[in-house]
Parts: sequence; C-alpha cells; structure tokens
Amino acid sequence: MRLWVDNVDVAPVEIASSSWQKMKGLLRRDGIDGAMYFENVPSVHTFFMRFAIDVAYLGGDLVVRHVQTMKPWRVSGKHRGVRHVLEAPAGSFGKWNLRVGSKIEVHS
Repeated sequence: MRLWVDNVDVAPVEIASSSWQKMKGLLRRDGIDGAMYFENVPSVHTFFMRFAIDVAYLGGDLVVRHVQTMKPWRVSGKHRGVRHVLEAPAGSFGKWNLRVGSKIEVHS
C-alpha cells in the first residue's frame, strides 16, 4: 500500500484495521519505513515506543485536522472531528509536506 498526500505518492503505508493491529501499532518497533494508518482511532499514546512520531489526526473525509510530534511515553489529546490517525517517524511530515488541510489517500 502507498500513502498519497495532496495527490503525491510519498511513502509505503501499513493499515491497522483489526483490534489487534490497532492495539499493537508501532509499539516495541525500532522504526517504520513510511507510515501506519489507523482506521476509526481518534487518539493515540506512545507508551513503550522507541522513537518519536509525527501524528496526523484525520476527519472522516481523510483531511488532516491536527498535526503533532510525540515523544515516547506521551498521550495525545482528543481533537474535534477526528476519525482516523496517521503515524510516521518524527520529521516525516515535513518531508512529505503534510500539514493541516492536506488530503490523505491510500492506494495499492
């Protein structure tokens, strides 16, 4: 699967759709090549994470509503209108020009 930001193919993406995948996420990993997309997850935590991550909070329309960088051992707040979350290694969003208002797409 590939992640597209504002009609540009930017990186590989893993999809976390099952309860197990959502619970495990990026925990206990040393990194990820690309990003992980969480369906129907409005907030995240970074307990047991080994690296800082960029987090994009998406509305049901897959438009970015809020962006933040989180260090390990943090809990995100809840944001209005958020339905899904995208996570990537810290600094990735700047490279991909992902910001509030960006449109996210996932393609095979």
